[in-house]
Amino acid sequence: MTTEHADLQSEDLYMRLGVSPTSSPAEIRHAYRQLLRAYPPERYPEEFKRVREAYETLSGEESRASYDAKPDP
Repeated sequence: MTTEHADLQSEDLYMRLGVSPTSSPAEIRHAYRQLLRAYPPERYPEEFKRVREAYETLSGEESRASYDAKPDP
């Protein structure tokens, strides 16, 4: 997936960043940086918050494992 496929309204954090659940930390960081360029916080504060939330959860090893362990809604 690429950031063109990012769905910022999704509850799935992987979809929000436009990456797959098997993505490496480097791929997640790359997708996050691409989305930051597309949605700078000055112009898109709500979109930025959703992207930041997804990145903060998926970038940490423990928080990502905790997120992955949760059942799908």
